[in-house]
Amino acid sequence: MRIKSICLFGLLALTLLAFGCNGKTAPSVAVVNTDKVYKESEPGKAGIAYLDGISTNLQSELADLQKKAETASNKKTAQADFQQALMGLQQRFSAEQQQVITTLNEVYQKALENSRTKYNLAIIMANDTVLSASPEADVTDKVIQEMNAIPATFKPLNGDSDSAPKEQAK
Repeated sequence: MRIKSICLFGLLALTLLAFGCNGKTAPSVAVVNTDKVYKESEPGKAGIAYLDGISTNLQSELADLQKKAETASNKKTAQADFQQALMGLQQRFSAEQQQVITTLNEVYQKALENSRTKYNLAIIMANDTVLSASPEADVTDKVIQEMNAIPATFKPLNGDSDSAPKEQAK
């Protein structure tokens, strides 16, 4: 009986070895800090600088419009024109902001995919959705390196190259 048990156990061990361990390793899962990637990557910094430049230019335009409204002879018409111009400036800034967000998201997705394949990862998850992970699972710095290698440019939407900063990612 004892010999049968040993043989059965040996057969079970061989079966598990043959079928249970097919040479594949468990899929690798990594986490990334998205906020850090956007704040520390060159494209992220360039996007912020671009929007800062746009904001400064629009504020200057707004100040000029406000001066004109204050010195206009017809205050009621000037105030209405100012309000309309203000809405136009807000729409322009929103459109520029959306362009930067779209561009950065595209670059970020490419960087994530490049990192996933380069480091043989099955999944990269945002660290704010993970309950617990070891520090070794964090690939944020690697994703930042990948993102820095992808060119990102931001151009004014209205085609006026003088109205926006020329700050771009390398």
